[in-house]
Amino acid sequence: MAISDPIKASTPAALKTLQELGLCVVMLNGDARATARSVARHLGIDEFHVGVSPQDKRESVRQLKRDGKTVAAAMSLSSVSVISNALPLRSVPLT
Repeated sequence: MAISDPIKASTPAALKTLQELGLCVVMLNGDARATARSVARHLGIDEFHVGVSPQDKRESVRQLKRDGKTVAAAMSLSSVSVISNALPLRSVPLT
């Protein structure tokens, strides 16, 4: 059994569009493996990492940037303050 927050109805289509554009979607998740696997499977995300703390998420974002990647992040409120130091954040409405 896996428990997770509800997924917005528009999220699967938005992620599919990103993938069709050739972008790699990676989920860094603080939840347990079963929950993350269920969400990733539902959203068509092939690469996901579980048990990731907000600090580890920040380091992952920094490493991706050091590797020359362009990074965009959608995150929970608990991760915003930690990750904001690694990314220049701006508010973008999600449809």
